[in-house]
Amino acid sequence: MSVLEKLKRILFVMGSFFASLFLSISVITTPVFADPTTSTTSDTTSTTETSTSDTSSDSSTTQTTDTCYDESGSLGWLVCPSTGFLAKATDALYGIIEDFLVVEPLSSDTDNPFHQVWEIFRDITNIVFVIFLLIVIYSQLTGVGISNYGIKKVLPKIIVSAILINLSYIICALFVDLSNIIGASLKGLFSGIESSVTATGMLAAAGSSSTELSYSAIVGALLGTVAIGGIAIGAAGGLGYLFFSLIPVLLGAVVAVFIAFITISARQAFVYLLIMISPLAFVCSLLPNTEKWFDQWKKSLTSMLFFYPMFSALFGACSLVGWVIIASAEKPIMLVFGMAIKVVPLFMSWSLLKMSGTLPGQISAALTNLTRRPLGAISNATRDAANLRRAEYTARKMQQPFNFASGGSWRARNLQRRYNRQARLKTLEAQTQGLLEEERMARLEGKRIVGRTGSGAPIYAKEISGYDNNGKPIYRDRVNETKELRSEFTAREIGLRNAASKARIDNVMSTMGTYLEQNGVVVDSEFGGHIHQQGQNYLELMTQAQAKRRNDIADKRFYANSVREAAKTDRLGNIIDQEAYDRLITRGAGADAYVSASLSGEALREARMQRNAALRGVEADAIDAIEAERRTITSKYTTYMSKLVTKDVLKVYEEMLEQKDIEGICAAQNTLAMRGDYDKIGEKLQEYMDREGYVELGSDFANTLALNLLSMRAADPKLGRLGKHINVETWAYTDWDETSGKDRRASYVTMKEFYTGTSANGVKTKYYAPTLMQGTSVKDIDRTFYADLQQDIEKYYTAENFGSTDEAEKAKKALIANMMPQIISAVPSYAAGSEPLINTMNFLTGAKYDGVADVWYPEWMEQDASGAWHVKAGKHPESASTAAERLELTKKYLGAMTPNDVINMKTDAFNSTMLRLKLANGYDFTLPESDASNQAATTAAIDAFRAIFDHRGSGVIERLRASNPNVLVPMKKSVKQALGL
Repeated sequence: MSVLEKLKRILFVMGSFFASLFLSISVITTPVFADPTTSTTSDTTSTTETSTSDTSSDSSTTQTTDTCYDESGSLGWLVCPSTGFLAKATDALYGIIEDFLVVEPLSSDTDNPFHQVWEIFRDITNIVFVIFLLIVIYSQLTGVGISNYGIKKVLPKIIVSAILINLSYIICALFVDLSNIIGASLKGLFSGIESSVTATGMLAAAGSSSTELSYSAIVGALLGTVAIGGIAIGAAGGLGYLFFSLIPVLLGAVVAVFIAFITISARQAFVYLLIMISPLAFVCSLLPNTEKWFDQWKKSLTSMLFFYPMFSALFGACSLVGWVIIASAEKPIMLVFGMAIKVVPLFMSWSLLKMSGTLPGQISAALTNLTRRPLGAISNATRDAANLRRAEYTARKMQQPFNFASGGSWRARNLQRRYNRQARLKTLEAQTQGLLEEERMARLEGKRIVGRTGSGAPIYAKEISGYDNNGKPIYRDRVNETKELRSEFTAREIGLRNAASKARIDNVMSTMGTYLEQNGVVVDSEFGGHIHQQGQNYLELMTQAQAKRRNDIADKRFYANSVREAAKTDRLGNIIDQEAYDRLITRGAGADAYVSASLSGEALREARMQRNAALRGVEADAIDAIEAERRTITSKYTTYMSKLVTKDVLKVYEEMLEQKDIEGICAAQNTLAMRGDYDKIGEKLQEYMDREGYVELGSDFANTLALNLLSMRAADPKLGRLGKHINVETWAYTDWDETSGKDRRASYVTMKEFYTGTSANGVKTKYYAPTLMQGTSVKDIDRTFYADLQQDIEKYYTAENFGSTDEAEKAKKALIANMMPQIISAVPSYAAGSEPLINTMNFLTGAKYDGVADVWYPEWMEQDASGAWHVKAGKHPESASTAAERLELTKKYLGAMTPNDVINMKTDAFNSTMLRLKLANGYDFTLPESDASNQAATTAAIDAFRAIFDHRGSGVIERLRASNPNVLVPMKKSVKQALGL
């Protein structure tokens, strides 16, 4: 048989072997749907019909088949054919192995290819031998080369080698025959013993006349243990677990068998190769330097030729022992054990060659290493699947009633018992640990737990161990210095010292560059690079931490906004998005959100109140969390901006407005407010608020901005009233009634709307600057309030915004008129020379104050170094309309004053109003004050001043003085002179 034909048989038999094995395992747990009686009868009949051709063979086969069906019962219709095929495949596998073990005897026919190759190597070797012989003759004649001693030593070897070289083929043929004879004899020896043993063993008991025991005869006995096998499978973790567990085992077996066949096949090829090069091996024995190659050839040929006898001995011994165990087995497990022993030689064959150190053994080892990694990967992949199936199987069986025949339930109960034992063990260990710790704690206090003493006291285990009947420990009263107390204190002292050392080391490591510099240590470039990189690593760490904090804030804001959106209701109080409400608010409220249907009366009312409070609490918690975070961020921004100069703060403020970063906007506004730059707050905010959709009503941005502006109402009432306007319009927008038929206002608010009272889509509102400023206190205003207000008035109260100049003037006058009572009330409270007083009078009269020269002068005038007045470069005297407006404001201010206001009138208020009255009567600053026209203007101003105060009736001040002579004492001298008092 050729090697190729043997390999084909090997692959066919191996595939059949493992296919049958899988089929048999599956059948054990497969439900039976056919009638076992019919199947058995049919199979038996078929067997009987087939046996007519060979009586002796038929008897054994029929009896074995009957035994299979008798033992397997209802599974026989499917199990017996498959297991019979498995048995035949196994027997054939052993037959193929024996074919590979026997080396074909060498033929002496000269036409034999092996002999022809050997002749070629022999001729080459003879040429080498002749050359070597000539060297020896030359050395003997000339004395050059090999010495006489060397010639005498090598000459016998030459003679022997000359003979062995030409007889090497015959010698190798004899060794091959010897190997085959010994191998066959050893196998026959063990087979003979096996026959004598098995003749009176299991087969005899079964009634078989066969003297050879095969796997087919054992199948019936094994199938009698189906129930036990089911329990074993269940105990292992189910068929799925067994299947995935067997995959790596079976694949490993396939690989091992495959490697074994390759190894055994390679053995024959190497035996023939060694025989063909045998002449070269014998000639290598002549010289000491080449003798090792001869030894290696001899060792390899001997090992591979005697592999057959060694394997025959191993196979025969294992087969004999296996059959003895099977024949005498009383338990099914012993049958399996006996069969396993018989398979051992198959997996040990490649190991025998590997241990011999020959080339086939090295090939076997290389193939094994090559397959180790993929087999390991398969094993790892199937392990998880097997464990998953085992866990699923166990969990399923845990819910089923216990049944001894169901291995899974048995395993589940066993697992439950083991789990209970482990849980109880843990509990007892925890109890013991607690008692030990309790005793240790007592000793650390210098005490100990002692038992109760005294006559008549019942003796219990607890009391003996130092516990009373209630399990309470009984401590000794006296405190002593114990070794535990001393040891604990020492340990803590060392611990604190180590903690301090660790903190010191951390500081050193954190400032390594400074530490080395202070100690005069010079570092190399590599270490210096690490020191520098440490700083960069720290920066990266802080950057990532900062990014995480910002992401966390964004997450909280997203959650809070989602909750607020889910909580929205319509005008009737109905939830707009019920799904979002249930998902975010109802579920977030926990158990309090559910009211039992069994409640009634007062209990139901309280449960509903608790439910409503819980639902509101979810929204409140979400908003409070984001607001707390917002306050923290705003505080951080404020701290940061407080370290910047105002120019940089304005730059950051504008960036925050551009990005709509409300925390940054509030922080910038707060920082500018601390510096009194309220005009800058309004100026930048005005630019962005007038953009379409910038401040969207009802948004978190608008609400937060409004609250921050409201906090500035004392220092800058305009900004405070702007915040109020945003709140009012938010309510108007969100409370809009669709059935009213009115137009809904624009969804966003602007600074222009705040002054004009008209939203972007033309809807009017009564809550705008003129109405909102009415009654607003201006006693605590900042220095920039009126200047900023004046700029806004000039920008927004125009014919373009109101449709006509008259309408714009009317709105402007309404604003100032509504503010006037509070202005008049606040002026007396301002300190003389203070910025609020000077700015207020500038707003009313249009006069500026020079604090150095203590002079009030028109806004468009300036004084040069010589003291002369002239019009500012690029400026023009105020127009007649502006002058008229200023005069009207001045008269309103003076006319609204009470006698007490007049008595307490500050010098700055008097001088600024008098300047406006003098300008109204033609006073010219470019002329000397002594000029007749200027004197006439001054006289007219005083008359006008007196006339304004007498508008209620003549002699008001005189009557006041007559009733109380001291009432005019606080009045300023200039005012008295103006009034002629």
